[in-house]
Amino acid sequence: MDGKGSGNPMTEKATQTLSKTTLENSEKSGYLIGGMRLLAEERADLYRVFSNDKRILIFWILMDEDMSVKAIAETVGTSMQNASQHLRLMRDKDIVRSRRSGNEVYYRVRQ
Repeated sequence: MDGKGSGNPMTEKATQTLSKTTLENSEKSGYLIGGMRLLAEERADLYRVFSNDKRILIFWILMDEDMSVKAIAETVGTSMQNASQHLRLMRDKDIVRSRRSGNEVYYRVRQ
C-alpha cells in the first residue's frame, strides 16, 4: 500500500459518498440552526416588548380602535410622555402604526 487509500475502488467511492453526504447534512443543519436562531431572536424581541404591563394594556386597547396618545395615557393611567415612549418602542417593532390628524397622533395595532 502507498498510504493514499486502500486501492479498492468500491471503498474509495463509498468514502467519497459518505464525505459528500456528511457535508450536505452539515450544511442543511447549519441553515436550519441559522433559521431557528433568527426566529428565536425575533421572538425574544417581541417578548421583550410585551414584558411590560403598560405595553400589554396599550396593545389590548388599540386592538379595537385608534386612540390618541392623550387618550391612551389616560386609559392606561400613565403620563403622555411615558405612553409615547411605550408607543415608540411598539411602533419600532411594527406592532402598532401611527397617523397624524392635526396636532394629534393616533395609534392602532398593525393589521
